[in-house]
Amino acid sequence: MGNKVIEVVNTEIFKKELDTARAVIPFVKELLKTKRHVSKFLGVSEQTISNMVADGRLQKGVHYYIGKKIIFIPEAIIELKLNPISIKKEYKPSKEAEKFI
Repeated sequence: MGNKVIEVVNTEIFKKELDTARAVIPFVKELLKTKRHVSKFLGVSEQTISNMVADGRLQKGVHYYIGKKIIFIPEAIIELKLNPISIKKEYKPSKEAEKFI
């Protein structure tokens, strides 16, 4: 019986944390459009992000697009953080990004 109680409590905690994460994700994605926030998220300096753009490790239309300035594609940056080798994969830009490419 004790294990059932722990299982129910853990399930409730998981559901609550999942709901919190779902509420925060849109905010995080909005932040991940700037060099400053991308550098903090990836744990590198802003200069490193500039170098990655310049040397092609971050690719136009894959990881960023250019509007009035460089705007990063949050989904691609998150994928890069989760799977660093994804830098070589193609990424289809969001409809918002396609307007500027």
